[in-house]
Amino acid sequence: MHVAAASQLLDVPLPRAAYGTETREGRHALWLGPDEWLILADVLPTPCHDDWAAIGASLVDVSDRQIGLEISGAAADRRLASGCPLDLALAAFPTGAVARTLFHKAEIILWRTAETRFRIETWRSFAPYVTELLNDPAAE
Repeated sequence: MHVAAASQLLDVPLPRAAYGTETREGRHALWLGPDEWLILADVLPTPCHDDWAAIGASLVDVSDRQIGLEISGAAADRRLASGCPLDLALAAFPTGAVARTLFHKAEIILWRTAETRFRIETWRSFAPYVTELLNDPAAE
């Protein structure tokens, strides 16, 4: 796949390194793995299937599959650390970093959007479970 061509079709640069994110005009590209990104946007350009096929890529809409949650505050990293194997210290997981990981038994995509704010993307079916655990006072 031609990353530069895909970036042009999406009108947001695709990050090329682990933990990488890029943002442009309300569109966010999150690196999930080699040749895999999650694009978060209210509206995307609408290139046709042939445009994607021409560069050896595809764009799949998963917006009905998952939901975004936000956790913020001085204790946000500690609450997440109660069920996440990543080192969430700011030096190890800096602002802008993103990773696919687990929160207890739920697969999540964790994105640090500010020093004390995180966005969690998870499947809709896991959202009540994740929310309940995040709201558990014992997690702190």
